[in-house]
Formats: sequence, structure tokens, C-alpha cells
Amino acid sequence: MAVMENCCCCRVRTACLIFGSLFLVCNLWSIGDDISSIITETRKTSQQQETEYNITLQAFNDIGLETTREQIVNFLNIDFYITFANIVLSVFVAVFSGLMIYGVHKAKSRFLVPCLIFYPIDTLVRIIFLVVHVENLGFLHPLSIILNVTCLVGIVFDFFIWLCVYSHRQQIKDQLVNHEEWEGNEKFSM
Repeated sequence: MAVMENCCCCRVRTACLIFGSLFLVCNLWSIGDDISSIITETRKTSQQQETEYNITLQAFNDIGLETTREQIVNFLNIDFYITFANIVLSVFVAVFSGLMIYGVHKAKSRFLVPCLIFYPIDTLVRIIFLVVHVENLGFLHPLSIILNVTCLVGIVFDFFIWLCVYSHRQQIKDQLVNHEEWEGNEKFSM
């Protein structure tokens, strides 16, 4: 497998710290946002839900996205249930990102393994979420196209982030096998 020395303009160690911090902060925010959404959604009366469906349908039609009421109802209901799974995924990603930050900081490769295993699983689950929405709306529906493009861009970024973590893990393992000194080694400097 390819091992990178640099990721864009910095070493993979620095990139891992940056990506780990971003994943940690974003997923903690996502957990709070999803919990808030669930609380808000469960407190809505049936009249408020009907109003939300009508407003959403009108907004979609106003911007030229021809959508039926049934599609909107299904989309919002599916999205509500996906929020529960998203909380679980976000908790795992936040914990594993914290482990990754610790592993990179202390140069312990075993703390990078959970990220290497879970990030692809997280990507696969999000693709399944996307397929469920696309099944509801139709593949060529404009909202489905937007979701597909967004997911594709996310997959490309996730692959390079995974490759950064993998590369840094390999660097740590090579460093330990070769019994080189950590201090003063440019390979691991920030």
C-alpha cells in the first residue's frame, strides 16, 4: 500500500492531528445538533408536522424541485430515524478521533487502528443512508443528485484522510522496527 510522507503542505503526522481534531470537534457538535433535532421533532404536534411538510413542499417547488408530498413526508421521516444512527456513528468517530490524536501525539500506532477500521465502516453506513434517500426520491431527482455529489466528495476526502492515518501508522511502525531515535527526526517533526 502507498505510504505518504506529506499530505498537501504538511507532514502526515500534522495532518493526522488536524484531521483528528476536526473530526472530534465536528462530531461532538453533530451529537449535540442531532440530540436537539430529536428533541424538537418529538415535541411537535401532528399539526406542526403537517405545517412543516407543507412549508418544505412549497420551498422545494419554489426553487424548481418538483417533489410530491409523499416524497417529502418519507424524506423527513427517514431523516428522523437516520438521526439516531448518526448519533451512534458520531460518538464512535469522536472517541476514535480522540484515540487517534493521543496515538499520534505519543507515537503509539495501536491507537490509530480503530480509526483505520471504523472510518471505512462509517463511510459505508453513510452510503447506505444515501441509498435509502435516493430510493425514496429517485436517482435523477435534483436533491438526490446533490446528495450523491456531496457523498462522493466526502468519500474522496475520507479516503485521503484514511491514507494519512495509515501512512503515519506505517511511519511509527517503521520507526520502531528500525530502532531510530524519535528526537530530532525530521520525519515526525511538525
